[in-house]
Amino acid sequence: MFLRYPGQHEIPARRAEFNFDCEAVFTAGNTVHLLSKNRSNNCTSLYRLDESQPDVTNTLTLLGTFNIHGQAVGADCTPDGKRLAVLTYTAMWLFDRDTLTQSYFDGRVWWAPFPQRDAEAICFADDHTLLIADELLGELYKVQIDGLTRLE
Repeated sequence: MFLRYPGQHEIPARRAEFNFDCEAVFTAGNTVHLLSKNRSNNCTSLYRLDESQPDVTNTLTLLGTFNIHGQAVGADCTPDGKRLAVLTYTAMWLFDRDTLTQSYFDGRVWWAPFPQRDAEAICFADDHTLLIADELLGELYKVQIDGLTRLE
């Protein structure tokens, strides 16, 4: 299966528009989502894969953009699809929405610093705990969700 970002007009993209990399992929229900690892700014864009036809180029649907103050390198979603955890090289983010139709970026947002440069994987262990893996050190960190700071 081949994917295409809407808005990307050149491959590779020009340096000023180098925002079409992706390391953070997650599912909400049976739907695949991708978060861009922008290299031209501090934002991430959330995309949804609506079509998954083999042997054709499937265009992703852009759902929104958020200033994550870094590069998204990992993501996970709760089984009910209402909470999204995102990891950057310097912080972890938690997005909480009330309904499945609400954008993650329009819901409640929590944040905490996590400056482990080689941590690039995050997942929910349960409703109260996130697990973060460091690929260089081979460490697995447990982070309590209630320790994150809510942003207004």
